[in-house]
Amino acid sequence: MLQEEKRMGTKSQKVKTKDFSFKVLNIKLQSDTLITTQDYKDIFNTAFTQKAVGKQRGDRSGIIRQLFPSENGTYYHGLFCSFVLPADKALDVHKLEIVDFEIPKGIFINPKEAEFVFYPDLHRIGIKNNSSISLNSLKGMLENLFSKVVPENTGIDISIQQATDGFKLITNAKYISSLHIEISPTNADISKDATEFMDSELKSMQARKMTTDIRPNASGNLVFKDSKVLSGMLGMAQHNGFAKATVIDEDDKKKVINTTEHPERILVTAVNIEDARASLYNKLKEKFRE
Repeated sequence: MLQEEKRMGTKSQKVKTKDFSFKVLNIKLQSDTLITTQDYKDIFNTAFTQKAVGKQRGDRSGIIRQLFPSENGTYYHGLFCSFVLPADKALDVHKLEIVDFEIPKGIFINPKEAEFVFYPDLHRIGIKNNSSISLNSLKGMLENLFSKVVPENTGIDISIQQATDGFKLITNAKYISSLHIEISPTNADISKDATEFMDSELKSMQARKMTTDIRPNASGNLVFKDSKVLSGMLGMAQHNGFAKATVIDEDDKKKVINTTEHPERILVTAVNIEDARASLYNKLKEKFRE
């Protein structure tokens, strides 16, 4: 009887879950030829195998340090790692002199890491929220890194998936002094209304990127709802570009708003990181694929 109670008690125990938070990068290959899921797999595998290095700002660069395929082949996961390139000079604080300084070849200092999951068919990279590398730094590093391994006559564009709050700060501002928008065509993403219209316009022009600077008239009020072009550009910028504006808010304070500083955070609840990666895939697929 006691054994039966223990068995029943074990069955009734709830499986413990926890929250996992991710930010997302949208990576797009741009070419006159058809881009496939395999092309996205190839650039990751090639960059990892060749130990391609991507430049960041200042003296930092980065690399794909670990890359593992999932058991079902749906995604890759691993670690991005950034580091400081060694210099040949250093300061000796004891003698207060500049001295020659050499680190062994292939050794790089001050590493920082970001845990990632990459979904080739969605061309999206999920970055675990505890990353020690900023999203903008990762964007620049990966653009430089993958540009070294993409096929001939193929470009690469990476955008931060942004939350709506940064765009609302712009559209709800009391006065807009200037508005800068950069967008690039989607890669088979679901789009609606004005965003679909603008995406179609870019593709019909065979444009790789569109950059627009807008200044309002003396009223300082841009009419977003009545402009299909403006609404479409802002809609695209959320996942395929960015917007930057100088505004006057309701407290009459001047602010510069860059929507890349408002990345979207996607929360999934799962038993472990493997289940979290699968849940993130399902959420992104539902959002960007039919």
